[in-house]
Amino acid sequence: MRSPVQRRALSGALTIGMLAISAMIVSPQAVASVSRVVVESRETPAYAGQSFGTAGQYVRLTGHFFGELDPQDPLNAIINDILLAPLNSRGRVEYSATFTLLRPLDSAKASGVLWYEVPNRGNSPLNPRPSADAVAAGHILLSSGWQGDLAPRAGAETISVPVARNADGSSLTGPVLYRVSNARGSTASLTAGYGGLHYQFPATLIRAIRRKLAIDELKALASYPPKFQLTGSYGERWARIGNSVPPLFMKAIALNLRRSFLT
Repeated sequence: MRSPVQRRALSGALTIGMLAISAMIVSPQAVASVSRVVVESRETPAYAGQSFGTAGQYVRLTGHFFGELDPQDPLNAIINDILLAPLNSRGRVEYSATFTLLRPLDSAKASGVLWYEVPNRGNSPLNPRPSADAVAAGHILLSSGWQGDLAPRAGAETISVPVARNADGSSLTGPVLYRVSNARGSTASLTAGYGGLHYQFPATLIRAIRRKLAIDELKALASYPPKFQLTGSYGERWARIGNSVPPLFMKAIALNLRRSFLT
């Protein structure tokens, strides 16, 4: 089933932004692409005053952070359609996202380790409770929104990203193949996000290819080296690739952080 869809810029930008905010909290000079942090809720102490190991009680902070990216920066070229995103007066692309930060109430008991938890479809591992071992050790735990196709909802980590458009203001459209399974009734929602997308190729390829992607094809799309080996059934290998972070994306994050904070 094909449907024209609007594509959003910056859906992969948030990990860079949230890692930047963590460095900003530690060092005021390391602002990177984060321009503003707003703490909207402070729970002191968190978890009804419970103590964890040698770290003691914890503080829970939640709110939003705001950032902007340079669309001309080669390190941002990995972000889909960033060159078609709207710009602010400084020629930058703006975004904002939610975050949750947990730290020991007594800063002297912090381990010095920042533990970043990546949400799955907005569901953070920090909610409702974090890793018992992590808080007992005094780690600082951080989570944020990063997937631009999620609508804001209570208790979820989400990001707000601009909609990329053509130069004349018209929407970006293209053929998309969407598979709906285990749907009840005669209708099914198309708001499930990218998880249901199997192809986004030119229409000629969509007509020619009507099959599941092979594991080698999935590895190539996720930027894994051809020699990288996976074991297990097709479904198990597909899940491992789908749940991982593409190596080239992680490389872009690392280069951005090194340039921002170490040079």
